[in-house]
Amino acid sequence: MDRSTKRFSKNNTPFYHIHPWKRIEDIPYIPDDIPKFAPMLKRQSNEWMSYFGKFPESCAYIGVVDSFVGKNGTQIGRHVCGVPVNSDMLTLYPSNEDIFNAQKDISEKIEMVTTQLQVFAEADLLSFKTTAGKITITMGETIHLTFIVCDDTGMFHVTISKDTAFVCSLVYPEMHNLNKLIYVLRSLFNHNTSPLVSNFDFEIDEDIWHSLQYLTIEPTKEYLPKKLTLIHPDLIESSEFDPETTGCGLEWSKDDFADFDL
Repeated sequence: MDRSTKRFSKNNTPFYHIHPWKRIEDIPYIPDDIPKFAPMLKRQSNEWMSYFGKFPESCAYIGVVDSFVGKNGTQIGRHVCGVPVNSDMLTLYPSNEDIFNAQKDISEKIEMVTTQLQVFAEADLLSFKTTAGKITITMGETIHLTFIVCDDTGMFHVTISKDTAFVCSLVYPEMHNLNKLIYVLRSLFNHNTSPLVSNFDFEIDEDIWHSLQYLTIEPTKEYLPKKLTLIHPDLIESSEFDPETTGCGLEWSKDDFADFDL
């Protein structure tokens, strides 16, 4: 595999800072409390090798986003957004500063999400727990946000999922009720700022929802709530529609009248 397709996996590290000094005598100031002898090495997990960023609090899993989207035996997942990362220098022979800048870019993207979630948590709308590459949200149900970076494209992705249930057969959870949270998260990356809102007391703007299509591989129309419109009885010809059988004056979906020229 070419080095350019291993930008994250070839340069991941558990350290999140720049080491500008190669020799101890180059350090301008050495505190007195630095031990004279190096401490004994402790056995550590190599879990960090699967992640890139500030491990473990704000890092992304190095993988393929397709494996986190769709239905499988354990969960159903949706794609929230995908944005580029400052990682072009990682395809060559990056310096410590180049690696740090890419790590910092990813960490700031994740911290933008956690900042918004913290606002929701302070309003008692949800609670959440952060682990490496994932945030688990509880808001009446358990929801998983997963952060992924792709070696080949250099893109940073956010996916959202729920666990499936086994009753007598496989049961997939309802995903339409996540639209507001997804709408907020996509808006964060659209504006590149956080937080944006403090509650979920808003209606999804249909035009904005579709304008954010550029951020996601998910068809925005698939999960858009059907907008209901009030059909006035005067607009419906009595010869074709009987008020007693059609329920004129009630709310109807636009799609119900798509074949009629009203």
